[in-house]
Amino acid sequence: MQYPKTTSTTAVLLILLLAGAVSPDTSARLVQPLYERIAEGPKQQRAKEQMRQERWEALETLARLGDTNSMNRVVSHLLNPVDERLPELPADSSRAWQLLEDAAARGSFWAAYSLWNGGRWSLEQLEDQPGAISFPEVVAGARDRESLTAD
Repeated sequence: MQYPKTTSTTAVLLILLLAGAVSPDTSARLVQPLYERIAEGPKQQRAKEQMRQERWEALETLARLGDTNSMNRVVSHLLNPVDERLPELPADSSRAWQLLEDAAARGSFWAAYSLWNGGRWSLEQLEDQPGAISFPEVVAGARDRESLTAD
């Protein structure tokens, strides 16, 4: 996070200012960009959230249209490359399940499996979900994945 770094940098500049090693004008010029970066943080977060929302909406639209190639691309953008988890699942989990069902119904195993894998849903959750029988490949892939991680 930038806050501890910014705080420590500000503290060092304040000590130098008090010691007379840095002029007040120089200190202000050095500290101002740090405070501007802190102020930009919430704006960037809102922009990221809006982009995620737009991607979910795009995925829903593509699922309705049956465009599985584009669905796969959108799913890969939704997945966080660091830990392969979805950055934020929709607040309404039924929406995510509907996307899974749509992806599977259209034969897009990769999109369905990626959504399940990205959300880290358990096999039990997957099997207990109404309509789970509509994506047996996802359940089979989940069993394979869980058997690999259990070893």
